Amino acid sequence: MNADDYIASVGATAGLFAPRNTALCLGQTLPLMQNVALFSLVGTDFGGDGYQNFQLPDLQGAVPFGTGTSASGASYAAGAGPITLTATTWPQGLPAQAASGQTTTAPTTTGLTGIALHWAIALYGWWPPRPDDY
Repeated sequence: MNADDYIASVGATAGLFAPRNTALCLGQTLPLMQNVALFSLVGTDFGGDGYQNFQLPDLQGAVPFGTGTSASGASYAAGAGPITLTATTWPQGLPAQAASGQTTTAPTTTGLTGIALHWAIALYGWWPPRPDDY
């Protein structure tokens, strides 16, 4: 991420802190009057009252993806939270803790593995052109 970024663009960083002119996407609340340009692009999509403050996206443990609906009409959504495993939902081949009637919540891997990075959003930069500006 650099000074040539568009305001509100999001990028990954391996650093432990936000690069200059960015903020980590941790869902924090920002004062609207000190961030008018950014607010005009993200609004209250991620929270805030829209009068005095607004929130940045919280991308901790999340993977960003496009918004909208697919050609089939399904909304773009992905992933799920923790799954409660019972005797009927316990995967075969795992220790049979659930066979005793106990329930437990366990982390599961159902897709690709990855590496944790921080997501940062550009607070300042270029105003992004609208599609009709081309």
